[in-house]
Amino acid sequence: MPTNPDLMFPRPATLGLLASGEISGPFTTPKYERGKPSDLVTTRIVTGGAGLAELNDPKDMVEWSGVFNHVLFSTRIATHYTAILQSAGYDVDPESVLNAGIVSHLGRRPWDEANWYPEIVPDPKNTLAHTNESLGVKMLEDANVPNSILQIVQGLAHGHQTDPAIYQTLGYRIFSLVDHFVTETVHPYEVRMGNIVTGWFMPGTKPTDELAGQVRQVIVNAFQDPENHTSDMIHDAFLALGAQDNSDRLTLPRFAELIIGDAHTAKLLKDAGINITQAGEIPEFTWERILRSCFLQDSEKVGFTQISSTIQQIHDPIDAEHGIPQVRDQALQATGFNTKKWGYSAMLNRFDEKNGQPTEAFIHDGSPEENPLLGWSLAIFLANYFNQSKAQ
Repeated sequence: MPTNPDLMFPRPATLGLLASGEISGPFTTPKYERGKPSDLVTTRIVTGGAGLAELNDPKDMVEWSGVFNHVLFSTRIATHYTAILQSAGYDVDPESVLNAGIVSHLGRRPWDEANWYPEIVPDPKNTLAHTNESLGVKMLEDANVPNSILQIVQGLAHGHQTDPAIYQTLGYRIFSLVDHFVTETVHPYEVRMGNIVTGWFMPGTKPTDELAGQVRQVIVNAFQDPENHTSDMIHDAFLALGAQDNSDRLTLPRFAELIIGDAHTAKLLKDAGINITQAGEIPEFTWERILRSCFLQDSEKVGFTQISSTIQQIHDPIDAEHGIPQVRDQALQATGFNTKKWGYSAMLNRFDEKNGQPTEAFIHDGSPEENPLLGWSLAIFLANYFNQSKAQ
């Protein structure tokens, strides 16, 4: 029976993995970018897990909300596509894609922090000896997740030894394609992957508009006629434009294989009536709305207090042209908030909608003596409830 993606919910264990690890107390340390230390920053780090949910510090939540936002957005799109294909008779399981998508970036935070904060991260060289994707796969293997979920994430992991048969499965193919044109928004595929070619495989080169256009045209040509293109043709075309055969992340031949694979997957979707350029129009599913709300709730009480305190300290006259939002943003940025992240705008929206009053904890049996449920613990409770009800 075809699966309705709006009636699905991730597995409790899947959600637990996003919140795995221990979050440290605050450290003050240099942040290294491109190998050079910046001014001192105050930050927290994760050890022994992903550290992407159940974040009580609002600044920590905001910092990692971009990864969380990307995970949910790309998973929404991939789940939508696989549900359509399943209903058309294709052999694909949207629920496996949903759960794989949720845990597809588990290694991102520990890997980034090993780069940024080598003075406080334990054994950063060992962490950086692996790709962030391989770190995430290791977490999944240690957690004994089902193969249907594990294999999709294994296929996405650059530098990880993977059964080549995984690359032919529709679950992997759909998520791979989506992950290559979705960040926190939808990009033209040739633009995002073209930027990777010039950024990864043409180091030290500042690409001109002409060169960027030529790189993108190679990708467009493959997507227009995948049957008459090969990865070798794409590889050779990039070499002719000045690309190198290797990068820190993966080889150019492997990158060309990803592009031709995505081109065939995009054609399959097109034949099924799916236009990937309209991916941004797919509405949120119920599970996504719940997870976004729960993600924000864990830091809501402290975050709302900090916002209120900051607003009370604003003494500058309100600029009639820009209004209080810009003044408030500037003031909160000065306290350490990353105002460019999804979590920042989402927290401010909730603050305004709720008049600064944080969400009350949910007690499911009405007894105050029971542990109240709030934030990510509520998400896991709902996942248990949904999956148990489905099994009955």
